[in-house]
Amino acid sequence: ASLKQFIELDLPFEKQARLDSISKLEALLATSSVSIAEKFRRVMELYQTENDYSYDIGQYRDTVMINNKPVAVDFLRIGRNALYYQTIDGKQSAWWDADSKNWLTLDEKYNDKIRQALRVAAKQLPPQLLALPVKLREVK
Repeated sequence: ASLKQFIELDLPFEKQARLDSISKLEALLATSSVSIAEKFRRVMELYQTENDYSYDIGQYRDTVMINNKPVAVDFLRIGRNALYYQTIDGKQSAWWDADSKNWLTLDEKYNDKIRQALRVAAKQLPPQLLALPVKLREVK
């Protein structure tokens, strides 16, 4: 339950797939024919998968609603710190604002930088310093 809540409150990357993993785990935990050791292993495996998202960069293709229309975009995730998307044509980019829980459109000057970062995440370019906009949060 706590892992499911964590995913609900986290950046909305690959959210449905992650929630589906939780549902499969819940079904497994309810099965009496599976050993306790195997149940424990699967719980730890899912926690490790979620933990690994904190330390890597990822990209994937999905849709997002833009002007009330579903549009195919490439998503870029930088750890659990930042989530961006760029339309397939590369003409529009946005980033997820966790405070407002909304996508904010980025200035066109970031389109090339997002495209480059997507290529790094896809391992089409070697790792390099990425000059991307981020929102700093005040720690209280």
